[in-house]
This record gives sequence, C-alpha cells and structure tokens, in this order.
Amino acid sequence: MKNLTKLKVLIVGLKGVGVETAKNIILAGPGAVTLYDLNPVELQDLGTNFFLKQEHVGKPRANCCVDMLCQLNPFVEVTCFEGAISEQFLSTFGSVIVTDNIPLDTLITWNKFCHIHNIQFFIAVNRGVTGFVFSDYGIKHEISDPNGEPPKVNVIENIEKNKMIKEHIIFLLLWVLINMV
Repeated sequence: MKNLTKLKVLIVGLKGVGVETAKNIILAGPGAVTLYDLNPVELQDLGTNFFLKQEHVGKPRANCCVDMLCQLNPFVEVTCFEGAISEQFLSTFGSVIVTDNIPLDTLITWNKFCHIHNIQFFIAVNRGVTGFVFSDYGIKHEISDPNGEPPKVNVIENIEKNKMIKEHIIFLLLWVLINMV
C-alpha cells in the first residue's frame, strides 16, 4: 500500500471502461490520477458513464468527470490534462492505462517508451460484446512460468446477462495494478 500511495496513473479515455477504471483506481488510493479525454460527450455516453449528464453533451469528457471523481477519495489528486501526450509527459507516470480507441502506431510508440522506462502500460478496450486487455510491466518485469507450457486460449461460449464484461476487465486491471506496485 505504501507504494500505491506514491503511484501516479494516467487514464486515457473516459467512456464506460475508462470511467470505471478511474473510479476503482481512485478508490484504491494512488497518489495521483490524471484523466485525458478531449472527445466531446455524446448522448450515447450517458448510458456507460454515470458521471455524465445531459448538460455535458458537447463538452470534453474528462472535464465533465473530474469533479465527481475527485469526491471519491480526498487523498488522491485527480486532475485533467488537455495538452498533447508526449514522451516527457508519459515519463511522469508509473502507470498508463488506455481505454479509448487510439491509433495503433500511437499505442506502439507509447508502449515502447513506457516499456523502456519501466512504466506499466495497459490497454483495456470494450467494443460491445468483444474487448481486449494488453499489459506490459516494463523491461525489469520477470515472468516465472512454472511449466513452460504455452498459455491456453479459450473461446467464450456464454455470457450471463447479470455479469458485465466491463466489470471483469476493470477488476482485472485494478488487481494487476495493486499486485504489481
């Protein structure tokens, strides 16, 4: 927990997965969380981001969410960033979480930089009934595989109505962040 309170996290994208990730990470108590989402709020966002209201439509998502997210944990500094994301900016964080559709070449550039500088880099995107998670813990991260077997790949055959994929992705991200710090 001591390391968690010093962690600075950047969250890029505040649609459903992004705002849930932000909420859970802020409740966990890192030192600071910076939100980045310059996209304007759309009507459909009101169904996945419970911090947004109809009067927010047309305004940048991050600016509309920051005040409510700040109230979740007074010990966490929650801010918005509105500039361009540069390598210098990325270097100020211990974890970068991308939950928005960012061009692949940009993601690769950010990931390479974060990997070399031992910044945790996560991507968690939900695209309706599908989604994916990617994680990179940096160059110093060691994997100890007990049996050397390739990872198993399973196809999801059934999704129950009462369980949402988004919640599972967020829980996984939060668990990984807490256990890797």
